[in-house]
Amino acid sequence: MEKIINKTIESMEMPFTVSIVIDDDINFSYSSFEAVKKRIEGFLNQVDRDFSPFKKNSLVCKYQRGELSNLAFTPQFQAIFAYSMDAYDTTQGAFDPFFNHHYDPTGIVKGWAIQEAFHQFLQPLIDSNQIVAAAINGAGDIQMAVNSQSDYIWDVGIENPTNVTQLCWHYQLRNGAIATSGVSKRGAHIIRQTNNSLVQATVVANNLMDADVYATTAISMGQLRFKKFAVIQGINGLMIDNRQNLIELKGEFSYA
Repeated sequence: MEKIINKTIESMEMPFTVSIVIDDDINFSYSSFEAVKKRIEGFLNQVDRDFSPFKKNSLVCKYQRGELSNLAFTPQFQAIFAYSMDAYDTTQGAFDPFFNHHYDPTGIVKGWAIQEAFHQFLQPLIDSNQIVAAAINGAGDIQMAVNSQSDYIWDVGIENPTNVTQLCWHYQLRNGAIATSGVSKRGAHIIRQTNNSLVQATVVANNLMDADVYATTAISMGQLRFKKFAVIQGINGLMIDNRQNLIELKGEFSYA
């Protein structure tokens, strides 16, 4: 019999939920899960120390002050910097890693951290048949996977932006990622390239960085422009406007 176990981590000033699915036939102990949870927590805290724009000794703040040369980039900083610049170009500036003319990758750091933590600490447990499935959820942005020998499915509900106690959509996923951007919880924190009526956008993809960037891009571009962009990029997802119209995106970008 399969059962799900959840553990919560507080990092980056938000809760992260680490979930695993185990089977009675699999001998994976609670103490083993606690050890994995501590490794994930340590990783998330390290990412926060290096990439927080609010910690004066972080790599991001040092770079903003001109104290971090390109030669001093850590592999993590180099990867995030390169991806954020590529995302800026791909989205024609709709995803902008600069704030007040300073480099600030906050918009992708959480997604990158979840994605990396998942692949480092949870995917090997799935691949080695120690657990049936796993997921990491940070404020609704989720990376997940299921053992190929299992028929387990993650059921992911999308909150109604006008009433967060209700769900307006469901996705049933095995492997992949899902991210949602909007104004219902954090207010108007995304700079819009055009005046548009989108209040929420959800994107489903293979990895969370892509999903996160494209969900933010949708809010910035607006529904008309993003629908065209989504066709080109093969994006799957859902947009919701201020009249509660649900606009489904059915791209070719694969997830399983």
